[in-house]
Amino acid sequence: MHLHAALAAAALVAAVALLVVHPDRALPGLAAIASGCEVLMAFQIVRIAIARVPLGLVLGGLLLAAGGILLSKVTSRLSIIAATVATFVGVIQVAQALRLVV
Repeated sequence: MHLHAALAAAALVAAVALLVVHPDRALPGLAAIASGCEVLMAFQIVRIAIARVPLGLVLGGLLLAAGGILLSKVTSRLSIIAATVATFVGVIQVAQALRLVV
């Protein structure tokens, strides 16, 4: 398993944990959809492309925004850990898409 697939899988697990625990389903659902697309692309099950926009930037940005907003709203230990994982994976994906890290 490559690093990209491991990060996508970690984000999916975190998003599903948030979806189960958090009473508001909109932001965890958005994070689950974005990370689910990342997992499907990482394991080469589907191929998704957007013209002129790196898809890693779009999905990473969605994950970063949803995780960041949820991080400010959650209070339980599991929710804080899951939102932190989702946010950090989003940060790494955005940085990779902008070619700030290798």
